[in-house]
Amino acid sequence: MKINWGWKLLITYVIFVGVTLSLVLFMTTVNSDKVIENYYEEELKYQDKIDMIKRANDLPQKPAINLDSAYVKIQLPDFLKTKKISGNILFYRPNSKAMDINLPFVPDTSGQQVIPITNLAAGKWKIELSWQLADVKYFQDEVIMLR
Repeated sequence: MKINWGWKLLITYVIFVGVTLSLVLFMTTVNSDKVIENYYEEELKYQDKIDMIKRANDLPQKPAINLDSAYVKIQLPDFLKTKKISGNILFYRPNSKAMDINLPFVPDTSGQQVIPITNLAAGKWKIELSWQLADVKYFQDEVIMLR
């Protein structure tokens, strides 16, 4: 059976319209929450974050972020254990703002903080650790995959 050029053109057009409509339907069902509400203000502050990252990278040793099956352990290096450090830990979920968890960074006397992760959903998480030591701010982050 031979199909003439008119039918071929019609079939191509129907496939094109079908793919276009399916993409439109898919895009309307995807959650499009803003990751950051005040994006412009955060963009202006980004140079401060770059400076904090550079200061953390210039340290002789950075705090270690270790992942176990049931917890995340943040361990300060020996030279920071006796210092007064305060800060913030953000468990950032890239695909859902509602799942983000913000915790204070309060290391114990041995210089570590253990955070249980059994209640976190499986998938990709970004741990953002920001801390302050003697009015100097530092920042580091690490991406983890939970199963």
